Amino acid sequence: MFIDWSTWAVNRLKTLTYDERDGKGGTGLCSRFQNKVYYFREGLTLSYSGFYAPNLRLNSLGVFDVNGSSVFSKFNNHMILGNFVCKLIKFLGKNFIDHTIVFQVDENKELPLLSTVSDEVVTLVNKIIAKQQENPRYDYLTNEQKEIDQIIYQMYGLNESDILEVETWYARRYPKLAHLCNIKNSTEDQIS
Repeated sequence: MFIDWSTWAVNRLKTLTYDERDGKGGTGLCSRFQNKVYYFREGLTLSYSGFYAPNLRLNSLGVFDVNGSSVFSKFNNHMILGNFVCKLIKFLGKNFIDHTIVFQVDENKELPLLSTVSDEVVTLVNKIIAKQQENPRYDYLTNEQKEIDQIIYQMYGLNESDILEVETWYARRYPKLAHLCNIKNSTEDQIS
C-alpha cells in the first residue's frame, strides 16, 4: 500500500468527514492521527506475533500501526537490538512473561533490557545491518549473533550453568535453530 504524503493529501486526511466521503455518518472525521509527533522518527518496529516473536527491527522512518508497533527510546537503538536478539531475552520472555506465539506490546515492557551500552554489541549490530543491506538473507545467526549472545551473557553476569540452561532451552524451543546453540555434545544428544 502506498500513501500520498503531499500537503494536499495530508490536509484531506485531516479534514475529510464521513458526509463528504460517502454522505453517511455525519460530520465526524474519517481518520485520526495518533502519536503523530513520532511519525518519520527513527525507532524500532516491534513484531509481536509468530513462532519467533517478539522481534525488533530498525524502522524505516515512516508511520506505524497496531501490527507494526514502534519503540522510541532514549537509549541506543542498536544496543536495544543487541539485547533483543540475544537468546537470553527470548528465554526470559517466553518462560516468565508469555508462553504463547503472541508477545504483546505491554509484555515487551517487562523484558529486562540492559541500559548499559556495549560498544562491541553496537559494532556487531551495525555490521549485521550493513551486511543485510547488501544481502537481505545474510546469515548473521552463525556469525555476529554468537558473539552478541556471549557479550550479553557476560553483561548479565551469567555463569556457565546459566548459559547452558538458556542454550539448551533455546535448542528445545526452536529445534530448527538448535545447531546455532553452544551446547556440549553430551547435552545435544539428550536434546535430539
